Amino acid sequence: ALEVRPPGHPDRAASLNNLANAIRTRYSVDGDRADLETAIGYHKQALELHPPGHPDRAASLNNLANAIKTRYSVDGDRADLETAIGYHKQALQLHPPGHPDRAGSLSNLATAIVTRYSLDGDPADRDKAMLFLEEACSREYGHLTTRLRAALNWKTLALQCAHSSSLQAHTAALQLLDTLVTISSSLHSQHSQITEHKLSSHIRSLASDAAAVALDSDQPQRAVELLEQGRGILFAQLIRYRTSLDDVQAASPTLAAEFKTLSRQLENSVKQDHAGGMDGHGQASREDSINRHKQLARQWNDTIGRIRLLPELDTFLKPPSFEIVRRAADEGPVIIVNISKLRSDAIILHNGEEPIVIKLPGLTPRKVFEIYQRLQQALAASEGGQDGSTDNEGTDEGKGKQRAAGIDEVLRHLWELVAQPVVENLEKLGVPRGSRIWWCPTSWLCSLPLHAAGIYRPKQPKLPDYFISSRTTTLSALIRARKSNSIQAGAPSVLAVGVSRPAGRDGTDGILPCVGEELRRLAKQVPNAVVVKDADASHSKIVEQLPVHSWVHLSCHGHQDHLQPFQSRFRLQDRPLTIQEIIRIDLSNAEFAFLSACHTAAGDIRALEEGLHLAAAMQFAGFRGVVGTLWAMHDIDGPDVAEAFYKFMFRDGEEGVDPKDAAKGLYKVTTALRKKSIPLDRWINFIHIGA
Repeated sequence: ALEVRPPGHPDRAASLNNLANAIRTRYSVDGDRADLETAIGYHKQALELHPPGHPDRAASLNNLANAIKTRYSVDGDRADLETAIGYHKQALQLHPPGHPDRAGSLSNLATAIVTRYSLDGDPADRDKAMLFLEEACSREYGHLTTRLRAALNWKTLALQCAHSSSLQAHTAALQLLDTLVTISSSLHSQHSQITEHKLSSHIRSLASDAAAVALDSDQPQRAVELLEQGRGILFAQLIRYRTSLDDVQAASPTLAAEFKTLSRQLENSVKQDHAGGMDGHGQASREDSINRHKQLARQWNDTIGRIRLLPELDTFLKPPSFEIVRRAADEGPVIIVNISKLRSDAIILHNGEEPIVIKLPGLTPRKVFEIYQRLQQALAASEGGQDGSTDNEGTDEGKGKQRAAGIDEVLRHLWELVAQPVVENLEKLGVPRGSRIWWCPTSWLCSLPLHAAGIYRPKQPKLPDYFISSRTTTLSALIRARKSNSIQAGAPSVLAVGVSRPAGRDGTDGILPCVGEELRRLAKQVPNAVVVKDADASHSKIVEQLPVHSWVHLSCHGHQDHLQPFQSRFRLQDRPLTIQEIIRIDLSNAEFAFLSACHTAAGDIRALEEGLHLAAAMQFAGFRGVVGTLWAMHDIDGPDVAEAFYKFMFRDGEEGVDPKDAAKGLYKVTTALRKKSIPLDRWINFIHIGA
């Protein structure tokens, strides 16, 4: 292309820059110094073709500056660094306040100045760079992604320089991420902002790192607030569209009506599939939908701003304060386990007191991931599946021992690194044994059986011997679960669904032979249960029945879709029921769900902090409490688990049932399985989520 744009051609500079960038990419792979020098040469030629006054001069200045700074990183020639800083300064002068590219220039210059600070230690350089980055992410006229990149750069450099603005930088990055998610036009695109964005590696740990910085500043309440602000943001965004408007209605019925209309339109927009076709018409339709959503988002944010001007509504839809989220511990201790490369801690919320911070020095992100990998290796050694064939029945004694050893190791690590110091502190606080506690884990800990931590040898400590554990994805989710609806008077209406052979399964492949027995035993304990199974358990039938019943028991195949988590699903008789469909259903009548299926609480491994799994979707839809599974359950265990669980829950008859007893009921079931020497992996995969 450059050859057909000889000197004098109006587009020669563009080809020079394109070729230079491509050669720099090759240099980043091969490290051939000649490539770097060639790229710098082409960038210089491009700059010469962009003299002062040319609209593309700033871009050429930035390109050349970045290439020369790369050479500095190789040779350490101070002159190169000063030259790069000079070019970045010139580019910034061409991007005055109000220019959409100013944020990028500010960030580039700040990065170069911090490099000089690392050499000279001049505080003026450090402080100037931090001010540039603060300006870069606060300029509303800049592209949102560029501002987020600047904020992430700011928090990284502030940490590197041990600058006092570190907490402010992390806070700014969280706010910009939230805004980026808000304007994304669908659940898929919102998820992509977190998992597929070029900055995703920084985004995944952002909330935990922010909390760690707050803890380093002796601000545990702020740490809790930042974790709440930066985790579970996809479901939290949907919940904002459904927020109570009682106070707004009283102050301004007009604004309340406007907000309600926009929220309904935005929620419907987000839940639609904007994938579109690949032809021209489909692409145009998709772009129209995206632009329409952005317009609605701007109107929605503008309405929120006007609502906040009303008396006593200045905090409307702002991230919840500590005074609000601490209510999650009103019914028992909540333990947040924050894992960051900066530091890891357990934060105990209890009795409305100041958070208790327990340092966990051995719980590094790398260590937690190693424990997760060890768990996966152990589970892979016992791929029994749901057909009832299990290693303990003698099919493969060697693999059974390998599995048991791996599970033992995982649970021991979880005890020593996390649960033991927490238990010791809870006992110091006077929390009685047998009390309920709630865990709020982060990072890979979300996929680990923390509730079963312990040393599984005679007379050795085990968490289930001390407390009854539940989980919550966020503190706000637990608070919502407790107040989502009042427990209904009288007997609960129980819907029991079973699918032993879903559509598309031929022969014996994928059949769940124990589903029928599971429903039979459930019905024996709950005579008035409405049982829908096999041929009757169609997608339309279940969607129709779910809002009618306050309790649901689902016995079928479950699947966590890691590529498209909102397509994670229950396999019904004719077609699957997905997360994206579940969250559209009005389940205001819901109380409790038992998900007797595989992987219903496994979560999306690319966005662990989001809690994107079937159990969380059921809770979002309205269920106060949910029992789910962290990995594959064995079909053969279904009947025993269902019988024991519902026998406990309905022990005083149908009139005395309290869904809040579900955590204790699950504890009773798993304790019974444990005493029967059922292998650990077959009972520790069950977890209770919610109230």
